[in-house]
Amino acid sequence: MPELRDYQAAGLRDVAAAIREGHRRIVIASPTGSGKSIMIAAMVRHVPSALAIVHRKELVNQLHNHFTLPE
Repeated sequence: MPELRDYQAAGLRDVAAAIREGHRRIVIASPTGSGKSIMIAAMVRHVPSALAIVHRKELVNQLHNHFTLPE
């Protein structure tokens, strides 16, 4: 898996902090081209109950490719 950019790692730290605080529904919004698929793949490795909702089949395929890459 590619190394996370600073803002991606910060976003995942924010998600982890929200989980520790007891939040159960957390939304991440990030602009086009910011590496959301990589963030989702990294998050799911640590939070197996994560759910990614996407509106295009291409995004499903992109996420699948990130999950099937060797660690």
